[in-house]
Amino acid sequence: QALGIVGLGPFTMMYTDFAVYIGIVYSYLPFMILPLYSNLEKHDLTLLEASADLGAGPIKSFLRITLPLSFPGIVAGSLLVFIPAVGEYVIPSLLGRSDQLMIGRVLSDEFFANRDWPVASAVSIAMLLLLAAATGLALLAPLGWPFELFTHFRAQYAAVALLLVPLSAILRQPVFLTALAAKTERIRIGF
Repeated sequence: QALGIVGLGPFTMMYTDFAVYIGIVYSYLPFMILPLYSNLEKHDLTLLEASADLGAGPIKSFLRITLPLSFPGIVAGSLLVFIPAVGEYVIPSLLGRSDQLMIGRVLSDEFFANRDWPVASAVSIAMLLLLAAATGLALLAPLGWPFELFTHFRAQYAAVALLLVPLSAILRQPVFLTALAAKTERIRIGF
């Protein structure tokens, strides 16, 4: 209403892409801030003092010292936000348009509205592979991937990480619930 006094007029907020973005940022911002804060809290401030003594400005100190040291917090926060945000269903259905495409809504529509179980299963497997690839890249990043991955003993660590990534991604996704729902659907129909 205050913007109407200035002459900017009323803005439509509900059922827009902007409302979905605001809702997702509002919901998942703490999951990014907490790992970053935990990481930044452990930094040694004498490194920044030393860079200032050597003539580096604040921006150069941030880019050369703070940012590389906070990379594990950035990776952890990104994974904590990315994994649940990919399958977000509630926020887009409450704040977004009915024709807005997000993976969680597509899965729900294919399972329950269209009853197209093969397409829904294919979409969920594609989402699972996407999350497994993102988790794998995040696990391999501290090992120096892709440049130094297979040098010295790092190949052993990479092999263990590559085995654990699909397992962790499968346990996080409702693919098993999909198979269980498909089985109960067959029983109810009479197959």
